Amino acid sequence: MKEILQESNYSHYDIAEQVMLRNIIRETRRLDTREADFVNNGDSIDFVIYNKQDKKCTLIIEVDGFEYHENNPEQLKRDAVKNSIPDKYAIHLLRLATNGREK
Repeated sequence: MKEILQESNYSHYDIAEQVMLRNIIRETRRLDTREADFVNNGDSIDFVIYNKQDKKCTLIIEVDGFEYHENNPEQLKRDAVKNSIPDKYAIHLLRLATNGREK
């Protein structure tokens, strides 16, 4: 990813790993109670692509361990809640499975 971001078309972006969701979503008025709890209780994002100039988040990337996520109904519920948050703030989310499939 870092190599791609060095290309001239993407050089105004950078990447950060393990970013707390509350550092991306600072106001939670758009969220329901469960979503706000995700933001306020220390949930993190695997990777964030952001604009270097204004630090605005452009893309969230979540990488899911296939076995853990596919065989864990509670985790699938958590993922669904986490998926709904960026949408409410017009932030793109890309969720990838470690088996190479986009989810």
